[in-house]
Parts: sequence; structure tokens; C-alpha cells
Amino acid sequence: MWDLNKVNSYIENEIEENSSLEYKGGKSLDLSIDKNKSELCKDISAFANSNGGIIIYGISEFNLKEKAHLPEKLSPVDGRIVTKERIEQILQTNIKPKIKDIKINPIRINEANLETIYIIEIPRSFTAHQSLDKKYYRRYNFESVPMEDYEIRDTMNRNVSAKLNQPIKKESIIFNKLKREINLPIEILNSSEAIAREIFSFITLKLKNASLTKNAENFIRLPQAEENEIRFQATNDNIKIYPNTQLKCGEFSFEIINQPAQICLKHIIMGNNIEKTFFHIHLDINKDEIEFTDLTY
Repeated sequence: MWDLNKVNSYIENEIEENSSLEYKGGKSLDLSIDKNKSELCKDISAFANSNGGIIIYGISEFNLKEKAHLPEKLSPVDGRIVTKERIEQILQTNIKPKIKDIKINPIRINEANLETIYIIEIPRSFTAHQSLDKKYYRRYNFESVPMEDYEIRDTMNRNVSAKLNQPIKKESIIFNKLKREINLPIEILNSSEAIAREIFSFITLKLKNASLTKNAENFIRLPQAEENEIRFQATNDNIKIYPNTQLKCGEFSFEIINQPAQICLKHIIMGNNIEKTFFHIHLDINKDEIEFTDLTY
């Protein structure tokens, strides 16, 4: 819940602006100036096109270089002239498509509404929003900057499901019979037309008469869960895989100690806009021949 004490705490604690927080002096809400209306739409749409955030209209920043982006003092607007309804009307009329679930919180410094601070909470949207000037913007550090074409497409596809596959085939497995080594690649294929977002995964290995000699580079080993199980977790949980693109995550290397040997791999992949995906393969090695079995269902 927003109130004057909470607003003042941002100043007292010197909370710095960032990609999801911005301060604006009261003069920037003089909506009789066309430039200010355009800036309002630009900044609000940029937050929605990024990860959402908060703009506090009514706090000015320091002009000193060493205190850049820090809040200095209250700088309210006249709430009788700049009303919540007026702000809503400008945003709803000039940002295309309309941004849902924006919250405009007026904080009255006095009951006559002479001095008002507006806190606008902008949600992360699932499409791209065009501003008043017919351009698309996103947040970058402390600014609202124009979006590239691929960024607009990316944002528009946020709520579209992607489909992932793990394209391990027998022919992609390298078996050095002289060194008795097997190299098993770990790859993820996005076979859909949507961008797969925030992908991360877990791998479980079970080995018989084989030992692991090299981990896939983008996975870290986890503490042992069950006997004969080796577990790994992806080190990066913010991976994007673009449509019809195959991502190589590295490879595991194994030494065959004795035959017959067996390598079982289970790979669970999760992400922001994909269903939990499960892959399961077996490699059975006997007389220096590999029998490849895909148990994925």
C-alpha cells in the first residue's frame, strides 16, 4: 500500500533508479505540453515492453554527477489540474494496444489536492505496445530506448508456446573404440515458430561399467541423490532459443570400463512458455557396438 511515508522512505534511503524504477519531477506531468504527453506514453509503454516497473511522478533527482539517479526531494503536481482520470485517458488513448492492469496511485500531500504525487505501477505485458509517436520502446538501464525489430517480435511472442526437442541420434554419438571413450552431445532444438524463454534443465545419469570423465560445460554437478545416479543442473536459467534453432549445451564424455556397459540419460527441460519436457535415452554397449534406444514418450 502506497502512502506518503513510503514515498519519503525512497528519498531517505536513497533508493537508486534502475531498470524497473524511475523518478520524475512534477513538471513532467504538465500534460498541456505535447512533449510531456509523448514522454508519458513512451515511458509507460517501455516498462510494459520490458519487465514492468514503477514510475514515481513527484520526486526530483539530484543534478550532481556523483548522485545521479538518486531521489533528492518531493516535487509534486497540482492534483486539481493533473487528475488520475486525465492520466488514464492519455494512456488508454495513445498507447496501442491498451496496457491492461496499470495502477495509478495518487498520494495527496494535503486534502485540497493542491500537491499530489502519482505512483504508476506498470505490469510486464505479453505483447508489444506502440507509443504515441508510433514507435516501440523498452527499458535499458535508466532510459527508455527504441526497440529493434527482433525485440518487438520477441515481445509479441511472449505468450506463445514453444516446442522443444532433444535431437540426440545414434549418428551424433562419437565412440572412440581405441580409447574406449563415448562423447554424448547435449542439444536442444526449438522446432516451433515461437521463442522459447528462460530455459533451464536437469540431467540424471545412471552408469553401468562406465565412468564419467567430462561434464557438459553448461551444467554443474549436484550432490548425489540416489545410488548410482549422477545429477546435473543447467548453470544458466535465462536462455532463449529462437525459432527453428538448435542450441548445443556441451557434451558428456564417458570411459567404458568393461562390457557390456550401459549409459542412461534423463533430461528434463522447463521454461517460461513451454510445457515441462522429458527425454530419456539408453546406450547399451556390447562388443564395441552401441545400441541406441530412445525411451522418450
